Amino acid sequence: MARWSSALPSPGSLPGSSWVFLSESFFKRLGSRKMTVTPLSWATMETAAKGRISMAMGEELKLKHTIKLRVTKVRGVIFLLLACAISACAKDPNALKAVDGEFLDISGKTLLVNYWAEWCKPCREEIPVLNQLAHSNKDIVVIGINFDGLSVGEIQQQADKLGIEFPVLTVEPEGRWGQAKPEVLPSTFIIGPDGRWQKTLIGPQERDDFVSALNL
Repeated sequence: MARWSSALPSPGSLPGSSWVFLSESFFKRLGSRKMTVTPLSWATMETAAKGRISMAMGEELKLKHTIKLRVTKVRGVIFLLLACAISACAKDPNALKAVDGEFLDISGKTLLVNYWAEWCKPCREEIPVLNQLAHSNKDIVVIGINFDGLSVGEIQQQADKLGIEFPVLTVEPEGRWGQAKPEVLPSTFIIGPDGRWQKTLIGPQERDDFVSALNL
């Protein structure tokens, strides 16, 4: 038979609480020792459960946020790779590349293609005039080609030393305009807006010579 311990509060004194009834044999084993039992209310257990649920939901939201950030980063990388791939595919395989890494926009423009070398004195004397022409008309593109076929670094170094302000190609596009590489310096090709060779100027030129050849 179960009985209520006199050392415990009366069940009726704490309504809504959860109580544990102890058997008579338990009290015999307990002897004269007194035992204090703190009742655990349903409200307390409910609060604890809600706290655990709230923590679990917080961890879940944190995990979702982390996954979302990682997915966003991956999408960004994929987008950049696709953009680079599309750009590479769209690039004209015959585009002219300058030593600074830029591809030249020559579509529909008249080209003045000048062959030069550091050791060529007339070539050096033409450079200021060519710089002026390069800056004076947006429909004319002045292009330099190093006659000696040096490395990109060497070409850039010499171009800086000579004060060249127009783009210089990384390689000589031999035969591009139906003309062989000139044997005399300085030499300048005039290429029309349609991409066809028009004439070759051989030897040192003055500004008026270039203007006349370009029909300016």
